[in-house]
Amino acid sequence: MNPPRDEAALDAAERVRLMRDGLINCSEHLVSGAIGLILVPFMLHGLGAKAYGLWLAAMAVGAMAEMLDCNLEFSVTREGAAAGDGREETRRFVQAAGSAFLLLGAVGAALIAAAGWPLSRGLHLAAQERRLALVLFGLVGIEFLANRLTQFARAVLAGLRARQRERRVPDDHVAGRGLDVVVGAEAEIVVLLLGRGVD
Repeated sequence: MNPPRDEAALDAAERVRLMRDGLINCSEHLVSGAIGLILVPFMLHGLGAKAYGLWLAAMAVGAMAEMLDCNLEFSVTREGAAAGDGREETRRFVQAAGSAFLLLGAVGAALIAAAGWPLSRGLHLAAQERRLALVLFGLVGIEFLANRLTQFARAVLAGLRARQRERRVPDDHVAGRGLDVVVGAEAEIVVLLLGRGVD
């Protein structure tokens, strides 16, 4: 038995949308990798071998610290997609996850920055290169913190987007709601950073 014509058209449109979204999501890694390969000779020439090696070491430590969050991003997305409007459990979970992302980002940033000290000592660098190593590791730590906060915002928006697709709500509604959630989460983060506490 064949599905009604409208359902078949909807399924075809949904498949096209899923393929388009999948390609867009994967293109981030493809473009980033290509740009990284293109930039290698320029950075090696501009920084010099020692500074480039320090930069790679700092980035490697940052990449290892990525494991700290244990893929919490997927839990936030799944919970946001599965929850109905106004569920208290979902709100509490997303707030706790936001706090976890902030805490993991701060701890990871501190660990990355702190790793610069023993690594720069162990490499037997000159004093100027040691200072450069500390700055590089500190900047990679800051990047790590910023990436955790961005990852949280993306997870919340992905959950809202999945719920929107399920309920067939117009995109502008989800974008507005997603912006409310992200702005609210970022406001909480700013308040936490200022040390004023969150309700």
